[in-house]
Order: sequence, then structure tokens, then C-alpha cells
Amino acid sequence: MGFDKDFIDKVFSNGKDRVNRAIYVKPEELIEISDEDLSYFGEGIFCCLPRNQYIMDHKDEIREKYKLSPNMPKINGIYLGSLVKMRSWTRIWKTNPSLKEIIELTKKESI
Repeated sequence: MGFDKDFIDKVFSNGKDRVNRAIYVKPEELIEISDEDLSYFGEGIFCCLPRNQYIMDHKDEIREKYKLSPNMPKINGIYLGSLVKMRSWTRIWKTNPSLKEIIELTKKESI
């Protein structure tokens, strides 16, 4: 289920990596997420992972290994990558949503 514990340990090995990302979710949530949700969330998962050299160098391998969808999820018709840079994300962010809640928001959009 979700990411391997070894992978998460490697990705979050540096202390600053815990805060250096667009969407803050607990690393444990990335391990506990179901494979179906992980695959559905696709490219959006990179917003939850730190922006470090390891991720940049291994993006294709991560996509292939975890069978990520090539699509970026949308919330309110706006791609997640763009939304996190906008002010409207602040309203969502202030509620401290879990990864599961964020995925549910994107699923509502696709219905």
C-alpha cells in the first residue's frame, strides 16, 4: 500500500525536506495511502513530496514503479499544481486536510 517505507525514509532524509513541498502531508500518510488512490492522484503526488534532487532524478522511475496516472488532478477546475500557488489554496490549506481528504476533493471534481 502506498509508497515503500524505505523510499519515504530516503526522500525525507534531510530535515528541511519535511517542509520543502507544496502540500504538507505526514510522511506516514504517503505510506498508508491505498495503491488505487495513489495511482488516481498521479502527478499530484509530486506536490506532496519534497523538491529535492533525488525526486527530480527519479521521477520517471517513481511514475513507473507506482503506476501513477499521467494526469494532474483538478480541484474546482484548476490543476492542483497551479492551485497550490493561488490564494484559493490557502482556504483549503488552513483546514489542514489529510492526503485522503485532498484526494476526495479531486475525485469530486472528476464526477
